[in-house]
This record gives sequence, structure tokens and C-alpha cells, in this order.
Amino acid sequence: MKGRKPSLENLKDDPLEQSKFYSRYGYIDKNVKIADGFMDVGMSGSIYDNGTTYSEREIIVVDRKNDKKLNEIINTLKENISSVSAVEICPNSENIIYSPLTKDEQIEYLFGYLKDMVILNYSEGLKVANFRKKPKDVFISVNPNEKVLLGDCIKNMNAQPRHYSLLFKVLADELDIPCKLVKGTKQGNKHAWNIVNISNSRPVIFDVASRCIGNPKYKDEYIPVYKEKKNNFFMELRDKFRRY
Repeated sequence: MKGRKPSLENLKDDPLEQSKFYSRYGYIDKNVKIADGFMDVGMSGSIYDNGTTYSEREIIVVDRKNDKKLNEIINTLKENISSVSAVEICPNSENIIYSPLTKDEQIEYLFGYLKDMVILNYSEGLKVANFRKKPKDVFISVNPNEKVLLGDCIKNMNAQPRHYSLLFKVLADELDIPCKLVKGTKQGNKHAWNIVNISNSRPVIFDVASRCIGNPKYKDEYIPVYKEKKNNFFMELRDKFRRY
């Protein structure tokens, strides 16, 4: 129906359908977990029914089974949260009482965990460039339409908003935190971010790449793809006649 966004409820376990949906509509619902095999082809990329892709960027692939670097990130996060949850009763005692972090506290910790990662990757990029180039100039280059594991994108300093927002979503899924993945524009520039409902049910934007937390009501700053004024007719023509 006109004016209504489609739903992913029936696509929860289908990575190809999730990928096509995200490519077309620019979001993944908060209650839908990213399936292994999910692909992000970028803002202008396309995914066809047979799984063929077209993209002028690298294609980010989520594959927990084979992505060692992603699993390292996931395991480190869980171990850190577990250690933070453990409170020692007495310095000279082996008895420990566990006080699990609330969901809000886990969200806060997750954001801080990734924010530190962004800062580290940025500073390492500057070291490699000897402070003569911007970090984006020293990112490991990949070919257009080349599939790259999400963990490799993050660990190789090739991370941008689309990488960090997808990682935030995957990690939130691992913690069973409902989280929405969104791509669109921020102040006119291509961007991607996440939306999480905190305890009082108020939706909050978590913009990892920009290392800030915002409010979805700031429509002039964050504009999702599904709210941009685009003619669906021309979008369908683009998908139909795109050569690959």
C-alpha cells in the first residue's frame, strides 16, 4: 500500500532476501537478526533474484562461521561485558557476586566498545599515512563488487559508516538487543546508523562512525532511504536495466 513500509517478518532466516530488502529499502527491522550470508552492496548497488550483485563498492558479507576476525570482536565484547558484570565481594575472597548489566547498560557498553574501535582505527590510519594523508587514503583497497568479510573491513582499517553500523547491528543481535539498521543521508552525505529503543521505549540513534548519539526527530540531519523523495518507477528501471 502506498505510504506503508514493507516488513521483513517473513525473511528472518533468508540472507538473500534480507540483502535484497536492505538494498532496496535501506533498513533492517529491529526484531530481525542479520543472517549469515547477508550482503551490503552499498547505497547505489543492486542484488538480483539469483543472488548476482552489482556494486561500485566492495560488498560487505556477514559470515560468522568463517569470519575469524568478526568472531574475535564478538567474543571480546561478550568477555568484557561478563567481566564488568562480575563484582568481587571482598578483595581477599574468591567469592564473586554477578550483577548482570541491564540492556541499557549493555547498549551503552556496546557503543563505547565500538567508539573506541573507531578512534583506534583512525589513529592507526594516521600513523600509516605519516600524518600526510587522511585515513581514507590509506585504507586497503578492494575492487568494485568484490566480496569482503565484515571482520576484514573492520580490522584492516577499511571501515566507514556502513561497516560500523552493520557491525553494531550484528553485535546487538548477539546480545539479543533489538536494533534497527538504517542507511540514508546525514546532512546531505551518504551515511548509515542504528536505532535502539532504550528502557523508556524512546528510539535513540547510535551513530558509531560519528561517535555520537542523536535523536531520530532530527530529520534534517538523518534521512533514511525509505523516506527520501524518490520515484519508485525510476528505481525499478535502474534495477531492471543495470548491466552486470
